[in-house]
Amino acid sequence: MDEQGNEIPSTPAEYDKETNRVSNQLIEWLEAFIGDREATVYRMVTEIDEKNEFDWEQLYFEIENKVYVLDFYQWG
Repeated sequence: MDEQGNEIPSTPAEYDKETNRVSNQLIEWLEAFIGDREATVYRMVTEIDEKNEFDWEQLYFEIENKVYVLDFYQWG
């Protein structure tokens, strides 16, 4: 519970597949793009200790020896 007595969701909104339309649409597009082909997904994250630098993460996937960048996000 938060300080007002409201229940705090166990899943952050951006990861809630039930309510996040952007994630749902992206999943549909990826399913259509990948189809029956086999895909390998990678997630790379850096955690920087210096205060003047930001952490970042990158999501990318490989299909038939081609690599596609899905997401690049810098936290901060």
